[in-house]
Order: sequence, then structure tokens, then C-alpha cells
Amino acid sequence: MLLFGEDDKSFVEIASGQRQSIARAPAIASLITADDIRRMGATTLEEALESVPGLHVSANTFSYTSAFYIRGLATSSNSQVLVLVDGVPMTQLYGGNRGFTWNSFPAQLIARVEIIRGPASAVYGAEALAGVINVVTHASQGTNESVGVRAGSYDTYAVWVNDYYKISDWSFGVSASFGQTDGATPLIKSDAQSSLDRLFFTSASLAPGPAQLEGKGRDLYLHVNNQSVELDIGYMARNDLGTGGGLIAVIDTEGKQDGERIFLNGTYHIPSVGDWRADLSFNYMNSQTVADLRLLPPGIDYTFAGGDYFPEGAFEDLRIKENHFRIEPRIYYDGFDAHKLWLALGYYKGDMYEIREARNFIVNQNGFLVLLPGLVDVSTFLPTLPEQSKTVKYISVQDQWQMAADWELTTGVRIDEYSDFGTEVNPRLAIVWQSTYNITTKILYGHAFRSPSYEEQFVQTSPLAQGNDDLQPETIDTLELGVDYAITDDVHITANVFMYELSDMIRSIQDPNEPNRAPIENVNTVRAHGYEAELAWHISPSWNLNGNYAYQETEIQETGDTLEAAPRHKVYGLLSFDGIAGFSSSLKSLYVADRRRLSIDSRDEVKNYSRFDWIVNYENAARKHNVQLVIKNLLDKEYNEATYYGRLYLQDDLPMPGRSLSTQYEYRW
Repeated sequence: MLLFGEDDKSFVEIASGQRQSIARAPAIASLITADDIRRMGATTLEEALESVPGLHVSANTFSYTSAFYIRGLATSSNSQVLVLVDGVPMTQLYGGNRGFTWNSFPAQLIARVEIIRGPASAVYGAEALAGVINVVTHASQGTNESVGVRAGSYDTYAVWVNDYYKISDWSFGVSASFGQTDGATPLIKSDAQSSLDRLFFTSASLAPGPAQLEGKGRDLYLHVNNQSVELDIGYMARNDLGTGGGLIAVIDTEGKQDGERIFLNGTYHIPSVGDWRADLSFNYMNSQTVADLRLLPPGIDYTFAGGDYFPEGAFEDLRIKENHFRIEPRIYYDGFDAHKLWLALGYYKGDMYEIREARNFIVNQNGFLVLLPGLVDVSTFLPTLPEQSKTVKYISVQDQWQMAADWELTTGVRIDEYSDFGTEVNPRLAIVWQSTYNITTKILYGHAFRSPSYEEQFVQTSPLAQGNDDLQPETIDTLELGVDYAITDDVHITANVFMYELSDMIRSIQDPNEPNRAPIENVNTVRAHGYEAELAWHISPSWNLNGNYAYQETEIQETGDTLEAAPRHKVYGLLSFDGIAGFSSSLKSLYVADRRRLSIDSRDEVKNYSRFDWIVNYENAARKHNVQLVIKNLLDKEYNEATYYGRLYLQDDLPMPGRSLSTQYEYRW
């Protein structure tokens, strides 16, 4: 959110790797603090990110896994946005995104969230194409020593703790959370099996039926540091997750999935020598996903096409394990008064191993299912995805040149060499001009890329898509102009305009001559433009208003279509009142409009929606006791998140939860 003044809450590191004020950062950046999270009543990272202009939080069909669309860049994989936790990339090799089981990061463990809207591959490499989100936990910051509990609708419960210790010159931080929910039950009126039933004269679909949104979550983050060493350990587990709208847009009331990831991140600050200093960083992450799914319901019948009748449905069990290792030495030179220089060298190895897949079916030459005698391990003779690994070597350099007291030029480039597709070069250029003490203008250019995922490159026996190991990365060139204007001590606005061209967009293409094939190819160029504006208004000692508006227009050059799912217009507002005797209240609003379909998609237009949340807080004078009541979707509006056109899809998109209520208590010391 937009902030007043220049205290610690108005600085970010995400834009350049070094601490800078948001106004002078060489990127269009946003910051969400723990205080912001409390005011907006957010219980998850996803809810907090709704407040960012130009960033739309949506959901994928499978498990309603969160999807972050920045400036209209919306794809089914959602792999154009890089998400970090305490600086560690959460990207998984399989889908090039955060994985099947990334859901509901607990907001009460978050000290701050730093966001870049725009390209950032010159600093962060692959997947930082549309933007970067860095979640900074309380454990790593030593803030908000607290314990809390929450209960809410749908038998939703959560407990958490944040603590911080200091022994001699060592500091220790911990953040931990456990939560579970039976899940809301929004009604899916028609699923992909409904369409198949009409086509094949069967009645197997379970629609209308509820989305499956149950699950449990465990999070633990530890931080240790002294003047020379920093160490972070993170553990994230999601268990018994429901399948949402199903893996293939078919309601699955039996399926469940589990996922866990553990990471270790360390930095050694090498003692400086003269004007030289250096850091040596490494991180390791292991992730494991287990999915036991019923892809299709009982009663599906493909006997007319040489397939079989499935009295119990089509089942698939999938196990995937991944290892990720990174090491980076970074050298800083402070010998020039007007320059901040750094050079980084890096190495990454990713390994997807121990893939196990069992099914009770195979796909015949006509693309229909043939029944197997029970669940059969097909990992060795008919794998959907073979085990793979990749390596990346890179060099990155950046110079921040203070040309004059009110002018700063940031230049940088990163060169990545991938073992699977070759070399990518990503430059950046930023000019920041603080024309007066309260007006800052910036002009930005950046080139970025996202690498093809293993699913896009190597998937083999899926009836939905065929991998292509000749894929090239998607690339983007973006030009931005931004203005930050503190009109008075009480009124602060920012505005920016942007344009970009996305090349070699990766999509699954349906071949009309081969209806059972959908090869994945680099096929599209997308051009886009838009603008974003943000307001922070301290109306009076008791009243505050924060709001933003974002507009974007995308066009696929080959077809004239717009990109699906992302809203052309988004409006966010938060009106807050700090009352008497420790009481405060906020009203949050969100308006989403004009989400387009592809021209070949015959479904009805996606309806616009508006949603309101109401938050009431009580905090005692010593700020030790905090009680919060949150009513989400206050008016109980029915609304949907858009889904993508393909061989299988939900006719009416993803229905979202109705009104819900939660209350929480937190004690701080």
C-alpha cells in the first residue's frame, strides 16, 4: 500500500538488491506491511495482494490454487510471476510455477511483502517476467512477538506464534502456524464431464456439485544471524487438500493431495577489504507432491470408440520429488562516491526425481481411455513425464550512478546460460529524477524472460497436451513512466503508464486435423499498454482512505484476441476509522471488470463483480491484546473467477465463496 513519510516502512530491497525508498527505487514497487495486513483483515498472502494496483488475485481450477496476474499477463500456468519467501524462489520445475499445493500462505507470519510490477530478470533471472513478490516473515525480521488463534466459517481454525531471541551477538527468530478448514462449498453448476455426457449420451457428471476446498496447512520459519552469518530455514506443508474444480475440470469428490517443501538459505558476509566487500549465498529447497485423484467419475463409457466402460471412474496417483540448489558469490565495490556497483556469479541445479505414476487406464490411439486391471505403475513404460534435470550458470552486474543530487541512473544486465535451451541476456535501465522534495519521476526499461517448464517441454502421454523440447523461453520488453507525488503531508499519489511486447508466448495449440493432439509451441506475440494510479489520504486523525485503479489492454497479434482471465479494469479501496477506546474499523472494496474470452470460446461473457469486506479491531492501550472480527463478502455476492478455454473446462468458470465470518485473538509481548 501507499505510505506516508520516509520511515523504515517506506523502503524496499526488491528493486535493486539494496535498500532504497519506494519513490526512488528503479522499479514500480509496492509494499504491504504487517499493519496494512491487520487493517485490511487479510488472513492469507493472497488476500493482502488484492490491494496492489495492477495485480489481480485469481484461482486455478485444480485445488483453487492461487494465481497472480500482473498487468494482464494471465496464463493457465501462472509462471510469469516469481514468488520468493525470505528471498528463496518457490518455483517448481514441473509447472514452472509455485506448484499444485501452494495455497493460503498465513498472513500472520508476514512482516512485509515487497512487490515489483514489471520485468526483473536483470536481477532475479527466469520467471521474473511480469513481476516479483517477496514475502518477508517475522522470523527473519525479529518483529511482532506474538501468539494468536482464529476461528471462522466452514470449521476454519488457525493458531500461530512469532518470537525473537537475542543471545550475545546472535539473534534467533521463529514464526510458526497451523491451520485447517473444511472449506467453502461454492456450487459448480456444470463441469467438463457435463459436456462429455451430452456428447457421449452418458450421465456420469457429479455436477451440479460443490467445489472441494478443504485442507490443512503447517508453516515453520526459523532465522539465525550475527554480524557475519544469516541462516533461514523454512518448512511448508499442505495436507488433505481438496481438488477444487478437479485436475481436468471434472468434479473430484474422492481426490486429495499433499505437498511439502523445506528450504535452507544462508549468507556469509565476507569481511570488507578497503572499498571491497562480498557476500556468499546459497540455498537449497526440496519439494514433494503426492496426488491421489479420481480424474473422471463412475459411469464414463468409451466402448463406442474402442475404449472401455469405467464403473468406478478413472484414477491416477502421482508422486513428484524435486531438488533445487543455488550458490551465488556477490562482490560490491564502494570506491566511487557516486556509484554503487555489484557483480554476481551464480550456479543453479534443478532435479526432478523419483516420479511415480499409477493409473487404472491408458489412452488408445483414438484418444479414449482403456481400462487396466486396477492401479498399474506406468512410471517405467508409459510415463506422463520422465525424470529430468537442468543447470543454469549466470553472471549479473549492476551500477547505480548518482549523476547529481536529484538524478540517479541504474543500469544492469544478467546473462543466463541454460542447459536445455541456451543463453538469455536481460538488460535494464532506470532513470529516477527527484525534481522537488515531494515529486519523483522515473523512466524504466527492462527485458525479462520465463523458461519453459518441464511439463511444457517433456510431457508425453497426456491426452490434453504434448510436450516440446524445442521450446524457447518467453521474453518481454517493457517501457514504463512513473510519478510519485506527496501533495501534502496528508495526501500522497502515484501514477504510472506502461507498454510491453511479449514474444514467443507458450501455448497448447489444438490441431484441427488431429483432434486428439494439442502440441505445446511458441506461437504468440502479445502487445499491451495500461496505467495504474494509487491514492493515500489521511483525511483526519481518525479517518484514512487508501485506493487504487488499474487499467490494461492486451492484444494477441496473430488473432486480435485479448489475453483471457485478467480484468481490464480493477478498483480497490480501503476506508479506515481509528475510533475511541482502542476500537477501529475498516471497509474494504474490490471491483473487477471486463475479463475477456478468446474469440473461439463460445461461453457467455464473464460477469463483472464487486465485493466488500468489513473489519473491526480492538487493541488495548498497551497494544498487547488485539481482537479482530472479519466479515468477508459482506453482501454475500455470487461471483466467479474466469477459467481458460481448452479441451476441458468449466462452463461457468470458478464459483467463489459467499459470506464468511472469522474472529481472532492475538497477544503480543
